[in-house]
Amino acid sequence: MSFDKNSFNSEKFLSLVNKAQAGDSSALSEVIVNTSPFVHILVKKFLNASSNIGIERDDLFQEGMLGVLSAVKSFDCSRNISFKTYVAECVRNRLISVSRKRSENSVFTSETVSLENSADSVDSSASVEDITIGKERFDRILEYINSKLSKKELEVLKLFLSGLSYEEIAERTGTSVKSVDNSLQRVRQKIRHYSL
Repeated sequence: MSFDKNSFNSEKFLSLVNKAQAGDSSALSEVIVNTSPFVHILVKKFLNASSNIGIERDDLFQEGMLGVLSAVKSFDCSRNISFKTYVAECVRNRLISVSRKRSENSVFTSETVSLENSADSVDSSASVEDITIGKERFDRILEYINSKLSKKELEVLKLFLSGLSYEEIAERTGTSVKSVDNSLQRVRQKIRHYSL
């Protein structure tokens, strides 16, 4: 099942979020895969709007994905809030917090601040323990993805997650749009088999 940012409020997607909240790791994997292109867009907008913050795009993307995990954990369907808006705010808050933490630390020290240890710089709705657990789950999912996907599937997934369209991926990889679609279908199938 594939969703774009405009279908984050659909019943099917919200059902995935509810399953992920209940501990369904397959549903969590699908939420992560489907929200990652949106997170890339948010990171790009954040970088364009920010002055030179000295944080790599990939590091910000990881932080944004931790924001997604926080959003999934704390989202409340009964409050009648758009999941798309909620996840965007959680990701933005995470990016702002990391950026502020980096700025504060760079005033007092010339050493770089590791984003790996910035669990205390997230929005207040998540505890340090929750963030650490979320990061560990995210790292395990990434490890699983890297171990189970073929080289071609991994390349197509990375291009897709970077926000490229099927046509752009096909052009970059020298394959057809159908081949890209097939690769992504296999990726989704393998991710569905993931269990924590």
